[in-house]
Amino acid sequence: MSNSDFEEIFDAWNLASIVSKCFGAESKPAQDAQEKFFELLNKLSDSKKLKFFEYLDEVKARIER
Repeated sequence: MSNSDFEEIFDAWNLASIVSKCFGAESKPAQDAQEKFFELLNKLSDSKKLKFFEYLDEVKARIER
C-alpha cells in the first residue's frame, strides 16, 4: 500500500482532529467526523493500520520541520 492509498483515511483523521478542536470532542460534528474516520480505519487489516500510523507519524514530522 502506497502513501497515496492512505490519503482518504488521512483526510478523515485530519477533519476529525480539526472539528474536535473547533467544536469540542463531544460535539455532534466532531463525533460524526470521528465515526467516519474509524469506519475507514476499521476496514484495514492490522498490518495496514500499523502502516497508516507510521505514515501519519511521517506526515506529522514533516509538518513540524
